[in-house]
Amino acid sequence: MISKKFFLLAFITTVVNGTAELHFNLLKGRRSPRIIGGTNAFIEDHPYMASLHHFHLHICGASIISERWLLTTAICTTLDLRFPNTAIRAFTVRIGTQTIESGGQQIAVLRVYDHPLFLVSPPEGFDYDFSLLYLERNIEFSNSIQPIRLPESNEVYAPGTIATVLGWGVDSEWAYDYQEHLQKVEVPIINNTDCEELYNEFYITGYITARVICAGYRTAIGDRCYGDWGGPLVQNDTLIGLVSWIYICDPSLTPSVYSNVQSVRDWIREVTEV
Repeated sequence: MISKKFFLLAFITTVVNGTAELHFNLLKGRRSPRIIGGTNAFIEDHPYMASLHHFHLHICGASIISERWLLTTAICTTLDLRFPNTAIRAFTVRIGTQTIESGGQQIAVLRVYDHPLFLVSPPEGFDYDFSLLYLERNIEFSNSIQPIRLPESNEVYAPGTIATVLGWGVDSEWAYDYQEHLQKVEVPIINNTDCEELYNEFYITGYITARVICAGYRTAIGDRCYGDWGGPLVQNDTLIGLVSWIYICDPSLTPSVYSNVQSVRDWIREVTEV
């Protein structure tokens, strides 16, 4: 295990007229990204996986979608959601390795394109959680570095479909040490209506939109937790989702919420020509 400092996105919950409102704060802390109940994943099996670094420290996952572009979540690239024009730009990506901060290639991020509705469409900071990363040079592809297929706008994944989530996120709300090796876990997709009803039990309403996918077991078998943000949710070698948020790191209480890549396929194509 290795201990590192990294940026921690945390929830602040307020209750207004009987409804819980979630807000993100960006804090500096010592946390350990590790997937709950995961197993070791190897980069040759998931060559699209990338680690997004800020000042050479891992903060989020990302996915290679072409020789010059990666896709992650906007929550990873926005310094503080209260100041939407203040964005982190000291980014690099590490690719071609399952080790969080060593091996592979490291390439600087030249430009960041957050989805224009990320801080505009209610609930602000939760909907349209997508960010495109444009690198300063082309990626050199190999058996451990390859782009992942993107879904088309008409593709739909039925509830119960098993998908794989990857990352280095914490395995509990109070973990402090990085898992150095990439982790993976399989999770079933949950119908958005059912997912919204589960969150309604915590008085959290209006956060499950058409731009998200819910996934997870109603047991503690395995899921993701804080620190996995931006990492891929993959089904049949297709990037169907990005780790976005969860209210509680307990899959038996609330499912994980992923940004639905299919829902913004036209925007991705418009920006990247991919």
